[in-house]
Amino acid sequence: MYVADRLSLKCSMCAQDLCFMQANGQPEQAPAPTFFDIISGDEDTTLRSIVQITNGVTGIVDKVQTLLVYWEKKYKHMWDQDKDAYIRCGQLR
Repeated sequence: MYVADRLSLKCSMCAQDLCFMQANGQPEQAPAPTFFDIISGDEDTTLRSIVQITNGVTGIVDKVQTLLVYWEKKYKHMWDQDKDAYIRCGQLR
């Protein structure tokens, strides 16, 4: 629950300011940086994260391809069958 105090909002439980200007127009606190501001300011961490993601994706390509081949061999007949004929056959019963 929030309580209006001066021209700022304060949390009634912790009394923390939720706005950035006092009644006299002076800033109370600086706004929190956005996610973009945080990650764009640290190029090394961002680059390391991108490299890790790229390495992870390229590392699982062979495993995913193996699984796709397995599923295609085992279940391809299910999606290759004539579904319209199957539906028509079911309607005759």
